[in-house]
This record gives sequence, structure tokens and C-alpha cells, in this order.
Amino acid sequence: MFGRMTAHYALRNTQVIVCEDAIGQVTLLYKTKSLEFSVFHKQEHQAEIVDTKEVDRALQNPRKVYKPPPNHPWRTDTLSHP
Repeated sequence: MFGRMTAHYALRNTQVIVCEDAIGQVTLLYKTKSLEFSVFHKQEHQAEIVDTKEVDRALQNPRKVYKPPPNHPWRTDTLSHP
């Protein structure tokens, strides 16, 4: 459809028109041509398998998400130019 352009870069920074009809069917248009697409649904977090003896403890003490401290390298601006 787009000639020799690769799928990764063909539509980068390109405007497309999103159309939804009365039935709820969605169509993407690029230069008056319909584009094929698939809907992405984010997978929910899978439950952790716990031994029957540890079920009560696992329910009472859920895992905490790691949050790096304020001085962690991820939080500092190491990519700034001098």
C-alpha cells in the first residue's frame, strides 16, 4: 500500500482520520485510503500463584511497587547538555 516504506516508519508524524459509523465500526483513513489496524487491549496483571499455606499472608501483605528515591540516577537529568 505504501510502496517501499517500512511498517515502522511509514506513518510516523502523519495525520490520519478516525471515523466511526452508527454501528460503532471504526475506520482509519490516510489520504482517502482505508488502513488496516488491530485493537490493542492491555493485558491485566496475572495473579501470583501462592501455596495454600501462604494464602492468608499473601492477602494481608500485598507487594509494594518499587519507587526509586529522589536521588536515583533515573530521576536525575543525566542527559542534559552542558
